[in-house]
Amino acid sequence: MSWSDRLEVASFRGVTFEVMSIDDTRSKSLAKYLPPYSNGGKVEDMGADLPSYKLQAIISGSSYEIELVALLVALDMIGMGELVHPIYGRMQATCERYQVKHNPELVDGCYVDLEFIAERSKADGKLLFVPVKLPDEQLYTKVMAQPLVRLEQLQAQVEYFDQPLTLADIADKVRTGIRKATKLVNGVTKTINDFLSPPQWVNGIMSDVSALTRSVMTPNFSAIAEWRSVSKRFALLDDIFSSDDNPEPLRHVGRTLHVAALITATQVLIRAQTRNPTMTHADLISVRNEVRNVIQRAINAERAAVSDAGEQAASTLGSVPPIPLDTTTQVGTLKQVADTITQQLDALINARPPIRTIVVRQPSNLRLLAHRLYGDHTRAPELLRLNPELTNPALIDIGTDVQAYVQ
Repeated sequence: MSWSDRLEVASFRGVTFEVMSIDDTRSKSLAKYLPPYSNGGKVEDMGADLPSYKLQAIISGSSYEIELVALLVALDMIGMGELVHPIYGRMQATCERYQVKHNPELVDGCYVDLEFIAERSKADGKLLFVPVKLPDEQLYTKVMAQPLVRLEQLQAQVEYFDQPLTLADIADKVRTGIRKATKLVNGVTKTINDFLSPPQWVNGIMSDVSALTRSVMTPNFSAIAEWRSVSKRFALLDDIFSSDDNPEPLRHVGRTLHVAALITATQVLIRAQTRNPTMTHADLISVRNEVRNVIQRAINAERAAVSDAGEQAASTLGSVPPIPLDTTTQVGTLKQVADTITQQLDALINARPPIRTIVVRQPSNLRLLAHRLYGDHTRAPELLRLNPELTNPALIDIGTDVQAYVQ
């Protein structure tokens, strides 16, 4: 869809007008340090200036004088007003200058050159935390692909062999495991109708994992503490199909669920932290290391399982042929997913400004310190997250070391 398909009707303070052309300007506030009698110098980026929008309006028709007067009254009013930009939509702005042009080629009409300065909130200024663009792909589907195919192959074989293990037995074992998973992730997987459709019930569990992670990734909680809490619960997914009574392909699905759940939760965390950065560099590094360690244990488990997979499957299912286990492909997939998650977390870490250590020179508190450092006292909670060891944020003694973002 192009911009021409979603243009809005331009207006200012409710007075509409047609637009002939638009010029949008963005500029930086730069501090230039130029020593005398020197050809060199330094430039410090002080942030972005307020955005400027130049519009050329056209007013024509038999009633153009009335419409022009209405627009000029709106432009002359003091204070900020609502500007509807044809492309960017609604914003708070004020008209810095305007120029009315009458041209003999335009009968019963005129051109009005408008220049607006838009307001930018403090929240917009926090784009110092550069947004990270993430793919919409659900990585857990790659990890679960082979285990689910093996389980489906087992179900297909059981239909053609006269063995004690039946499809009903497999459905009962899956149902039992899902009940355990539901308790672990506070899920709603009761809506699953077909326990012999592995992709359906695995997607249900991952949906519950996503919902649980989103529920704790809120600004009102300590993100890293909540993350550690849910990740411990996801680790218990390893045991839901670990019983020796379960066929080996079902146990394979079980030991892969922990990795899939952690990957799903990590992608939810990355998206939440992109929108509202609350985790520090150290927190994100801790998450990255945990994900990599879990995936490495899964790789080790895959390699260990290849030697006795056939024997375990035969002992469980009698004469049913063992389901082949392609360890090379599964290990390669796990490595690829680990690399993708690492890159996403590294991008999120690098999106944050560097951290510096400052020494408090006079008695202070976090709000006063945030004001002194950034000119914005509302960043005090950010300082508290960076310095959880502070015993009393309302009274910070002289000589205290405080971690803070450089900007």
